[in-house]
Amino acid sequence: MISKRRHLHNPGRQTGFVNIVLWPKVFAHYATLAKTATFLGVTGTLQAEQGVVHLVAERLWRPHLHADLATVPSRDFQ
Repeated sequence: MISKRRHLHNPGRQTGFVNIVLWPKVFAHYATLAKTATFLGVTGTLQAEQGVVHLVAERLWRPHLHADLATVPSRDFQ
């Protein structure tokens, strides 16, 4: 969901979902990375209320993965 006030993404986890909230100022600062990264690290403040979890992004970054992880097959959660 994308609105004029924030960008909201829902990456899945095995136990549920975490909403990543990118306020316009943060998104503008990291726009290229946010639009092009296939795997994205997010640092921010975790908020949870009534079973809904939000991570309010403060910083985006590109994780450096160990080469062995490239050989791990994708998991299909269908």
